[in-house]
Formats: sequence, C-alpha cells, structure tokens
Amino acid sequence: SRNRSMSSTSDRFRTVYFDAFQDWAVSKSSEKDIKDPLHRMTHGATGLAGEAGEALEIVKKIKYGKQPLNDDRREHFKKELGDALWYIAEAAKGAGFLLSEVAEANVEKLEARYPDGFDTDRMTENKD
Repeated sequence: SRNRSMSSTSDRFRTVYFDAFQDWAVSKSSEKDIKDPLHRMTHGATGLAGEAGEALEIVKKIKYGKQPLNDDRREHFKKELGDALWYIAEAAKGAGFLLSEVAEANVEKLEARYPDGFDTDRMTENKD
C-alpha cells in the first residue's frame, strides 16, 4: 500500500536486492579501484546523463518519428533504463550511499510531498 511506514518501505526495498545489484554493478566498474569519491560520483552522474539521453532518443523516435512501440523498442528501452540504473548505483557508491538508501529517500520525499498521490498543484510548489 502507498501509505506504508518507512520501516516497512525500507524492508520492501532491501528485499528487491538494490544493494546486491549495487555491489555487482560497482564490481564491474572501470573506476572500481579509484578511491576518490567525487571521481566515482562524476563517472556515475555523467554516465547517467548519457543513458537518459539514449532512453529519450528511443521515445523521441516512437513519438515524433512515428516508429511503432514494438517489442524490440521496448526491450531496447528496458536496456537503456538498466544502464541508467547501473550509473545511479555507481554515483551512489561514490557518495557513500547504498542504492536502497537512495530509493528510500525518494519514497520518503515523494510520500511527504504527495501523500495522496501526484498532484499538479503540489508539483508547481516544488523547489527541488
């Protein structure tokens, strides 16, 4: 349910394996031996921007290029989202966060901002 307490939200996200995914992702990083946290944050954030652009390109081709939303494009989109998630894991590691902590913080922020679900009036009040 949407109105779970943070403790049950925390448990819910930990069981999804965010932290195990993050461990795996950063073990594959070309930057895994670099100790500078800002370097890893930068690697993750710049990679995320690139992958977000690739995901957006797929959407653009479907919406404006009149290409069909078929299984191949959906699969391609899923792979780009996965790449973005990998870079988020990398950036979070650099900042000293577990991926589950990032998810939990987002849930906490959005549940506080939109306790009854998304509301465009509340969105315009958003400062971050």
